[in-house]
Amino acid sequence: MRRAPWRFRRRPFRHACALFIFLYATYPLKDHQRGYRLRCDTDWLGFPQAQNSDSIRSHIIRIQIVVAYCDGDLEEVWTTIRKLEQQSDTYTYVIREVYLYAKCSTALTLVKAPPHVRVLHLSNVGRCDHTYLHHIVSTLYRDESSKSSDVVLFLKDSNTVHQPGYDTVPVDAMLQRAATKEVAFACGLMPGSLGKYRALSSWHDAKILLEFKKSRYRNVASMHEMRDKAAFKGDFHNMKEWLEKTTRISTPRDGDIIQVCYGGVFATSVYSIRRWEHSMWVRLKHSLERGDNIEESHFMERTWAYLLSPSPSAATTRALIQMSRGIIERYSRGLLGTLYGCASEDGM
Repeated sequence: MRRAPWRFRRRPFRHACALFIFLYATYPLKDHQRGYRLRCDTDWLGFPQAQNSDSIRSHIIRIQIVVAYCDGDLEEVWTTIRKLEQQSDTYTYVIREVYLYAKCSTALTLVKAPPHVRVLHLSNVGRCDHTYLHHIVSTLYRDESSKSSDVVLFLKDSNTVHQPGYDTVPVDAMLQRAATKEVAFACGLMPGSLGKYRALSSWHDAKILLEFKKSRYRNVASMHEMRDKAAFKGDFHNMKEWLEKTTRISTPRDGDIIQVCYGGVFATSVYSIRRWEHSMWVRLKHSLERGDNIEESHFMERTWAYLLSPSPSAATTRALIQMSRGIIERYSRGLLGTLYGCASEDGM
């Protein structure tokens, strides 16, 4: 049987090459594939760089504010709200509602409060995390007027930084990040340095982090145990067991990294919350109802960013791990699993 001339046999090869080039040119590449370099002053801290002018959905940011109140000074919260109500040159913040959840028997004074504050009372269980979950379960899923692009700002009655090595993030910066399509989440604390652990990251090694457990919270144990008869230690061996049994979703795999937002202050989009089933939030809420000062609250604190922020691609994960000089592998001031010592290619 005669074979076709070589010029005809080359045509399928040429067509295949042309198809490959076309698909490669039109395939939606990830940031790292476009020559985008991860930076120590943004990506390492959990603040991805804005890639285009359309990243912010709108320069009018609609906000719902949720405040967990016990016995702190609310003046700082009111000041924050008043600043947001002032017109900015770049963004207009429209505060739709302010929900103040009072959880302690302390007298509540609203002399300087904005006129649109709604006060609701809750049992004093589960710390601020239970308050936020209660609002998500009972209000956010039922609020038909909320848009997916709306931002929910979760605040406490105290902005004291209990996490060593961290600094506060301005609220307006949080709101802008939470209103960004690619991010949709922003933490109220930014990593710094702690002793020998320089350049802490918001990213944590998932396997090490999920081994986290506590038997006692010494910082506030003496104060809270007087009014809370529930034992601090829960029935779960560690954070991984709690997360698996409570959320019933796929937990991070070995080699994954996830963000952690410490401090109980953060902002996120309504879409980021509603993309999960309502029943999952209900289970999380119920897991924090057995007492006030309980281990499960510390698990939840380390879970918010994992549930509400985008997961990094495999290539971004590898890049962030390569930028790291190490991982905190032993419990050190609550920072178990934290990546530290950033070294990017451009030194930023």
